[in-house]
Amino acid sequence: MDIDFIELGKYCQAEYKASLNGKKNKYSKTIFVAIKEDNNILVSTTPHILAQAKKCILIHERSCLAITNWYSWYMVQFINEKGEVFVNRIDEEFELYTVAAGGFDNQELRLSANQVDFFSHRAPFENCIQSLWDLYIRLKKANTQTERKLIASLFKSNQKVLELEKLNQDFKYKTQLLECEKNMYKEMLDSIKELLNKNKEE
Repeated sequence: MDIDFIELGKYCQAEYKASLNGKKNKYSKTIFVAIKEDNNILVSTTPHILAQAKKCILIHERSCLAITNWYSWYMVQFINEKGEVFVNRIDEEFELYTVAAGGFDNQELRLSANQVDFFSHRAPFENCIQSLWDLYIRLKKANTQTERKLIASLFKSNQKVLELEKLNQDFKYKTQLLECEKNMYKEMLDSIKELLNKNKEE
């Protein structure tokens, strides 16, 4: 039986909205994550993206009033290929959930199994889902907890390398912009000097 993930996603979104009282808990948005057959990820804040899904993740966001400040809180749902909906869980072993780490304004998305955290990422979550899912696929293939810890450690190191490479690219780009700006001002100054010299000669 083919699962209509769009309708199922809309239903879960509506149920989540209905569960909030609207006074101290206000609905913000839902991140729809389509997991395709090849395990590539599509992310959107509208459910149309689920048309290509074989599985999906929904990350519901609400604004919650704590004393006098509003903070973002999340609920994670996973819908498998059978259309079964799980809350804060991918399967019988792996959990996918959010937690406040050190404060209400520091929400983290975590992937864990057997009380061991293998992945964590601070909000916003849109850009980390592909990495998280890639890691999950690798962890599922591991036979022992030791293998899983090693895979997660290597994965984290690789992500750090990618982050450093991006920072380096950003630095190079900014340096190029500054160099271009410097050359532009130099050309302007040269033009002004040339104009002043012409006026003196006249």
